[in-house]
Amino acid sequence: MNWQIITGAVAVYGALLSTWNAVAKHLENKARIKVKMSGGFETFGPELGPASILVTAINKGQQAVTLVEAGLRLPNKQHTTHFSPSGTAHFPHELKRGQNCYIVVPFRDVAEALKRADFSGTIKVKGFYRDALDKTYTSKAFKLDVEKLLKD
Repeated sequence: MNWQIITGAVAVYGALLSTWNAVAKHLENKARIKVKMSGGFETFGPELGPASILVTAINKGQQAVTLVEAGLRLPNKQHTTHFSPSGTAHFPHELKRGQNCYIVVPFRDVAEALKRADFSGTIKVKGFYRDALDKTYTSKAFKLDVEKLLKD
């Protein structure tokens, strides 16, 4: 058997294993926050609160992350910030691995703010959270019909 081929194969295997370990270590220490948006209601005992947007942050990483801000990204690249909203996120908020938190913002409040900012019709907004290291995590776009929400 050709020892040069075996030595080369072992060297390639070692390089691949080393690269895999480096990538795994990097991913282990990296913040991995997933942000989701949905519609829903808060409950207060047997009572339902108003129809609302829920912006949820889920820590899929191995390290705790301190969240300092949450809100909505508007189509014109501006954003709303919700420092003391309903929900489980109160800032600063330490989000431990495997945990989630959320803010709740009534649809009507969002629609009124969007109308004041000269938005109309159906627009797309994204939920976001910002951490203490100034990294921002955003959700997929969520469609809102401003006029319909103001009628409800």
